[in-house]
Amino acid sequence: MKILINGKIYVQKKDLDYIDMYDACIEGYIPKTIRDIVADDDFISSIQDQYDFVEFSSPKEIKFIKNCRYIADYDLLSKMDDGKLVEYMNQINMGRKRILKQYIKQHKKVYENYLHNDIYAKEFLVLRDLYYKIKLLEYKILSVRDYLWFKRGKLDLVLPEGLEEKPFDSFKVTKKELAIMNDLPNLSGDKIEDYVGIIGEALLEHRTGIKRHCSAYDSLGLCSISNCLDCENCYYKITLENGDTIANSNVDLSTIKESGTGFIDDDHKIYFYDQVPGKDNLLNYIFSDKSNYRLVRTSDNRIMYDHLSKSKKLFL
Repeated sequence: MKILINGKIYVQKKDLDYIDMYDACIEGYIPKTIRDIVADDDFISSIQDQYDFVEFSSPKEIKFIKNCRYIADYDLLSKMDDGKLVEYMNQINMGRKRILKQYIKQHKKVYENYLHNDIYAKEFLVLRDLYYKIKLLEYKILSVRDYLWFKRGKLDLVLPEGLEEKPFDSFKVTKKELAIMNDLPNLSGDKIEDYVGIIGEALLEHRTGIKRHCSAYDSLGLCSISNCLDCENCYYKITLENGDTIANSNVDLSTIKESGTGFIDDDHKIYFYDQVPGKDNLLNYIFSDKSNYRLVRTSDNRIMYDHLSKSKKLFL
């Protein structure tokens, strides 16, 4: 959330954490002072301090942050009551769904042409930008929700000096609000340990691009993990907590070294919510639409598939 007051602009740390994704969409100029702050490894050191406000005062900084449309505007939100905030979330979600339809069409086009490198490269950039726009709109919805929770007394926020907010006298959680939140996949970067209901886990290791160059996989998580498991160009191993493993090769994955630009070395955690499948039915469980689990890439904690999402399985 951004707040313009007394000739200065205040923005929450968690907003700035999405600056690079926003910059890729607009190909604009991020002021160096903002880049330097975000680049600090200790910029966000805990779950709670992500809500802290950072102050900017130079005209360039103020102009840039004011133009960041993915950051919720306090001046707008503070004029809305409970019902209007929910309706605003719904409007943003409708825009997200329109882009999601474009994304699904573009996704098909990209992977129909991935062997034609000249077409693939151009189409993939379009796909990437659509993906970023979807994630930024999802983030904005959650930012509006945070302000809504703040007004309901469910979230502590310390506003910049000179601002005071009173909680709503009353509120009602509507079916529309619940539908909006159920419609969203969780944002990447959430700590998996913060979610209750996990009854077991497994480690999925896979090495793609072993026998030949792989141009179908990408680091954004836009491809299909299940396709990798079915591909002869991929070696994988899944290890359950009891030590049982299944693999499509006897090769020790730790001995496989990078063989070219098409080589992918990714590991994922599988968190089970409904049952802990055994060795014999594990693959059937992973591919089933009725299974209830979360797949998280360990390198960046990106949620690749979430059982909480009601949307199509784009990432699995």
